[in-house]
Amino acid sequence: MESEKRTLGIGFATGRKSFRKVLKAYVYSWKQALKRNEDLRRIGLTLFVAYDLDYSHTQSTDFTNLPQDIVDVFENIVFLGTKHAQRSVLHLIDDGTITQR
Repeated sequence: MESEKRTLGIGFATGRKSFRKVLKAYVYSWKQALKRNEDLRRIGLTLFVAYDLDYSHTQSTDFTNLPQDIVDVFENIVFLGTKHAQRSVLHLIDDGTITQR
């Protein structure tokens, strides 16, 4: 029986540049696990990074400019900054999901 491909999401909510070190450790662990278990190749990874530029006075590129060897591990990468969050809230207000106080 052949199983279908699954997607696993890994998320970070951060304001620190150092999240990249943690991400690098996750990627290393994933690559090691793939060497031990070929069945894991049926799992596609999606990375979510919600970042706060005000927390540590960072720039968006501190979160979005990832090394290619890390990017290559993921099928999808989603970055969520303040502007994206604000647009999402406005959309929820516009469609009546939430109300503005």
